[in-house]
Amino acid sequence: WRASDRAWRPRSRRDPAGSDGGEGGDSSEATNLDVVGEPLGPCPIHKKTDCKVFETGSFYICGERKERLAKGERGGTGVFLPRTACKRDVTRDEAMVFLAEGKTALLDDFVSKKGRRFRAFLKMKPDGGYEYEFPPRVKKGKEAEGEAAPPPAESAT
Repeated sequence: WRASDRAWRPRSRRDPAGSDGGEGGDSSEATNLDVVGEPLGPCPIHKKTDCKVFETGSFYICGERKERLAKGERGGTGVFLPRTACKRDVTRDEAMVFLAEGKTALLDDFVSKKGRRFRAFLKMKPDGGYEYEFPPRVKKGKEAEGEAAPPPAESAT
């Protein structure tokens, strides 16, 4: 509850103005992104049907998953990628690579909950959702310069 409020009121976790019947995630901020009416391509999860992936104001979403959300059902399978992930806009071209290859190129300018910038790949999960995949860490210190610790000296006894 908010201390400044006189009566108790629960905080909303989802922004009602920016949600398209969505599933929460990192896209809690309302987005004013342009929507292109043409589908991005076929859904890689529902290959047997003629399902397409569409662009909405807040998400790139599979047609079948969108229909289930409209009925009030949650979860299931089908492509679901927010247009804004960790305060970074996911472009239409990046979403098309995500659909075609199951993983984007290395993307910069994500911002964590603590405000730290990071780089990551967006990788498709088996159910059509997404997850972050991080590049290998760069070693710091002497090991990064190629100067490994010298081997122990052999005694001449």
